[in-house]
Amino acid sequence: MKINSIKINQFGKIKNKEINFSEKINIITGKNEAGKSTILKFIISMFYGANKNKNKKDISDFDQYEPWNENEFSGKINYELDNKKSYEIYRDFRKKNPKIYDENMNDISKDFNIDKNKGSEFFKEQTGMEEELFYSTVFIEQEKTKLDEKEQSSLIQKITNLVSTGSDNISYKRATDKLKSKLLEEVGTDRTTEKPINKIDEKLKKLEDEYEGKDGLSERQLNLEFQEKGLNDEINHNYNYVNAIKEIKQYKENENLEKELIKINEKDINNLEKKIKNTENDFQEKNKKIKNKKNKKIVSLIILIFLILINILLF
Repeated sequence: MKINSIKINQFGKIKNKEINFSEKINIITGKNEAGKSTILKFIISMFYGANKNKNKKDISDFDQYEPWNENEFSGKINYELDNKKSYEIYRDFRKKNPKIYDENMNDISKDFNIDKNKGSEFFKEQTGMEEELFYSTVFIEQEKTKLDEKEQSSLIQKITNLVSTGSDNISYKRATDKLKSKLLEEVGTDRTTEKPINKIDEKLKKLEDEYEGKDGLSERQLNLEFQEKGLNDEINHNYNYVNAIKEIKQYKENENLEKELIKINEKDINNLEKKIKNTENDFQEKNKKIKNKKNKKIVSLIILIFLILINILLF
């Protein structure tokens, strides 16, 4: 990569300073305490932010370079990566995240991961370099030509990646970290919700529920069937109860009807008995009259026969 230009609005004691770098070697010269180290620290802070941690120093970079009596604590940097893509960064050091623009001045700040402590990790994603390694390999300060143990380990890891994979940015740890991140984002885990794996687990659970229990029914389905059977039994019981009440009501109505009919029949019977009795009396009277007529006829016939016999005897 190469840095094209920087603009320091206010950083430490440097104010309103703009530097354009050439294609070849650039040398920054000046007297002691003129601000050479401040320019280097500005470039690093533009990429990684002004660190508020002391890191075994008496004062943090943020506190060291923050202006005392100025509101402005910002700047911008324009650089180009090895893939020929250019970027311009504007950073207010009092804010955690910078504004990132591509070569067409599109704001792409949200395209990069944001660490809750360090802020945007755009430069780490673009170059694959941690701040310590970038600082210790790109810049050399006075009395700092020796790498400490952490910087040595990081540099060795870079060299190992370069030898084994052909790229210093490809490492097993970073690959696994990215795979885990991608797995979490695209697939999910048992701790996530609404991810594909969670939806698959939900479908599997539903399928298991469908085929669990007796006759392939889940316990919940069995409970529902049991409740349904109980409700049906209760409905049948109530239905039978209602029918029994209807039958009793009908029986009582029939009983009352029968009583009314009995009363009517008793009245008819009484009337009929009276008619029968009257008929019998009439019959007896008529029979009596008939008998009397018969008797009279018989007597007359006997007398007639007697007279005939007498006449015969006399003659």
